[in-house]
Amino acid sequence: LRASEVPIESLYQGHLHRAGGRAVGPCPFHTEKTGSFTIYLKENRWFCFGCSEGGSVIDYVMKLNDINFIQAVKLLINK
Repeated sequence: LRASEVPIESLYQGHLHRAGGRAVGPCPFHTEKTGSFTIYLKENRWFCFGCSEGGSVIDYVMKLNDINFIQAVKLLINK
């Protein structure tokens, strides 16, 4: 399994609401009461409409764990 193929939703901690080809929930990067964090399931990409950040699963792991690209890829490969 390639690092970029690990589903973002499998790394998300919390409740996601599925809506079509998306999963929506609270953003793990800022405090909010409504879900503005969106995972596009087919593309395995994410975007937060609250903090205007987004990207790939590697970007998600980098931001979530405050680590660099190489560390994120290694973490994902070992999942």
